[in-house]
Amino acid sequence: MTAATLRIALKVPAPSMTVAHEWGDYHLALSLQKALAKRGHCVRIDLLPQWDDPHTPEDDLVFVLRGLSTYQPRSAHINIMWNISHPDRVSLAEYDLYDHVLVASKQYCAFLEEKIHPPVSPLLEFTDPEIYYNEIVDGVPSEELLFVGNSRKQYREVVRFAIEEQLPISVYGSRWEGIIPPQYIKGYIQNDVLRHYFSKCKILLNDHWPAMRQHGFICKRVFDAAACGTFFISDRTPVLDDLFGGLAVTYSGKEDLKESVQYFLAHPENRRAIAQSIQQAVLKQHTVDHRVGIILDAAGRIRESRLPRRASVPSTVRLPK
Repeated sequence: MTAATLRIALKVPAPSMTVAHEWGDYHLALSLQKALAKRGHCVRIDLLPQWDDPHTPEDDLVFVLRGLSTYQPRSAHINIMWNISHPDRVSLAEYDLYDHVLVASKQYCAFLEEKIHPPVSPLLEFTDPEIYYNEIVDGVPSEELLFVGNSRKQYREVVRFAIEEQLPISVYGSRWEGIIPPQYIKGYIQNDVLRHYFSKCKILLNDHWPAMRQHGFICKRVFDAAACGTFFISDRTPVLDDLFGGLAVTYSGKEDLKESVQYFLAHPENRRAIAQSIQQAVLKQHTVDHRVGIILDAAGRIRESRLPRRASVPSTVRLPK
């Protein structure tokens, strides 16, 4: 290792490689790994069973993608938590175990600044423009109303609203059987071809966990869809208005969703104009390369603070010759 090179472990809470592809945390980590490696760092992804493996190499930086699982930091490392979801599950005491806390919400970051001891900074989720871009391919259906996401064994709000209002929704994701009528379930889309579906659909629907919406967290799906030039409608949150200058279309209740869907299906030129403006904003400010700089700056400050300080000599003291 050179002085400028870090050995980095990205801790991802996916329980196994078999299901890792279903976890947004894992795809965030893959993009971070690639971007950090381009800057010369040695980066490893640890899934949940490997978090405390004693046989892994000694790390300089442990970067924890904090979603559902708790990690116990070790003082030998630089420890940075990135709280990307479920803030209701993270105690103030857990935040205090870290050298620096990054939060995927400016609103919740401001709240934590007054509550915890380590420095805290906002780090929103992002897109990877090498994976998400507009690309039309044959054989991919052009869905009028697309939803991509796993059920989490719950009847997710935006899907429920669309079905109750008899909107033409097509649902892609896992574990929807027995939750919604089978005619709405269209299969599963691998992450590396997701852009093909985003690029061809007329409207993408999005929602957030209630705790994420309440505390101002924006999910990765918004940034990925926008990078493809996809028009989306999401659950209402002031954060989306602030993030995209009031351009993002949001709903509050199922009747509001129905009205928005019907209007924008009938006005493709409006969809295109909004999608293009949001796409430009995302590519300008919200890609993985924008985020790794923030992570490395935080790690660099921590590393510098741990270096032994040279004793300074007062200017009034005359040194012996």
